[in-house]
Amino acid sequence: MARRRKTALAEAAAEDLFEILVVVPSWVGPVLAVVAFTVLWSIVPAFFPPTSHSYKAVIGTWSHTIAPFVGLIILVLWAVAEIRKRHRRKLLDDQEGLASMRDLSWQEFEHLVGEAYRRKGYVVEERGGNQADGGVDLVAHKDAETLLVQCKHWKAIKVGVKPVRELFGVMTAEKAEHAVLATAGRFTNDAQAFADSKPIELLNGDRLWGMIKEVKQDARVAIQPARELIPSAQPTEVAAVVECPKCGSPMVERVARKGQHAGKRFWGCSKYPACRGIREVE
Repeated sequence: MARRRKTALAEAAAEDLFEILVVVPSWVGPVLAVVAFTVLWSIVPAFFPPTSHSYKAVIGTWSHTIAPFVGLIILVLWAVAEIRKRHRRKLLDDQEGLASMRDLSWQEFEHLVGEAYRRKGYVVEERGGNQADGGVDLVAHKDAETLLVQCKHWKAIKVGVKPVRELFGVMTAEKAEHAVLATAGRFTNDAQAFADSKPIELLNGDRLWGMIKEVKQDARVAIQPARELIPSAQPTEVAAVVECPKCGSPMVERVARKGQHAGKRFWGCSKYPACRGIREVE
């Protein structure tokens, strides 16, 4: 019985560590493995010498013995987490429009939406999968904001008001700032009317595709060298660059996701959210 309890605790710790490695930068995994190995191999035995004749010897010997295994386990979990993150990134980059999104499985659709919010600067926890998610597929955190996201990958029918009401109940219970219901299809008028008076954003297929295009474009701008953005030797290309009215940085074309201008395109500063300069698309 005790052995089963220890195994369950070890598995739970490994799962928690894996979830952390999924959301942290890539360099954290190897650094954590080195730190854990060093502590268990050298530091702990220094305080509990294996040569002593007391419980300290047991602790020192045990720590020295498990150090390589702990370091290896962390590296394996890190490698799996990196593969998972790469798959999520490729899934988003491969999307070409509504048709490709609708061809995804419901699990891939959840992963796609989660990756889109990661690229918008959120730390995303995936609650979906094969287990019960409590009415929420994703929980996104950014600064002090908590955003609940539910995905409905319904292709042939509209999403009605019932899922929106359920999401509002979950949002209220978890005291989240606001929530999002995403689908590759459309919403009924009743669903839209209910969400309009609540802090709930409805992402239909068109608006979701606009969001994905936006984060893909932002990623391309981020990796472009400055000389490609403003080529000094080609004045005709310089004229084509739209400059931010606030900071003078290049701007990227985006789609408004909510408010009275929802669905309309506009120029947004490439340094958003540090700069919130906008221009109208002529």
